[in-house]
Amino acid sequence: MGYFRRIYDVSRSILIGMGVTLKHMLTPETVITKQYIGLKTPVGTGLLAKALGVTRDANKVELNHQYCAICAAAKKLGMGDDPHEPTTDPVAVYDRYYRPDDKISKPIPLDYLPARHRGLHYLETEKCIMCFQCARACPVDCIDIEGTREMTPGLEGAHRGDKVNLTRFTIDYSLCIFCDHCTLACPDKQVCIHMGKEFDMTSFTQGNLVKNLLTDLPFSKDDRALVMKHRAEIDRIEEEKKKAKEAAKKEAAAKAAAAKAAGPAAPAAPPAAKPPEPPKK
Repeated sequence: MGYFRRIYDVSRSILIGMGVTLKHMLTPETVITKQYIGLKTPVGTGLLAKALGVTRDANKVELNHQYCAICAAAKKLGMGDDPHEPTTDPVAVYDRYYRPDDKISKPIPLDYLPARHRGLHYLETEKCIMCFQCARACPVDCIDIEGTREMTPGLEGAHRGDKVNLTRFTIDYSLCIFCDHCTLACPDKQVCIHMGKEFDMTSFTQGNLVKNLLTDLPFSKDDRALVMKHRAEIDRIEEEKKKAKEAAKKEAAAKAAAAKAAGPAAPAAPPAAKPPEPPKK
């Protein structure tokens, strides 16, 4: 009985999911999100109009432009009402606003996100002092920081912070819980890591969910190769410093041993006494 029950549950779940998908595809006017609030109520019944998100507001346009797709798109994109012929063809909207060589007007970005929205992080690199406080405060250990305070030509391509060379500063968004502890841990007088308003970092692979805050892009294979190169250079610098420190320690010990073997220095001879002056006549 349990076997057939599981088959029923899985089949029901698949049908419900496919039903929701078909509903969103065929009636996108019912799908309204805070981020994409401007795309609703498509003009016409064609799938192309719905796919482009062409919208209208019949109460706020002229009578002959009541079903004009260009008027609807202009209002939703925050553009001006440039003179044009009314049309219900959604392709006209694509030709007017979305082609790469568009010279007519550009969309005005609309901000629907609250001021304290916890989005993807961004870094003011020049302020970072590489104190590692954000990485220590992270409860899921999703922040990786590497770098050095040394200056060397071998670190070409590293990013310059506040008296430091940063070679890696990444956040793994497959682990991040957006708790904001990293920004709170950053020193008050030198706050360099912030949570921005970007929210979309979709990807087909988990590796692309690691963001390189030094470039504000996903952490790529080239970035990883550069990190490995810088890591080898930093290890070489640290090894040289260690050897120099050991050599200085051995030299100081040799000098101390040589001074001890020579024994105490002989006391200096007293100055010769002056001969007595002859008596005056």
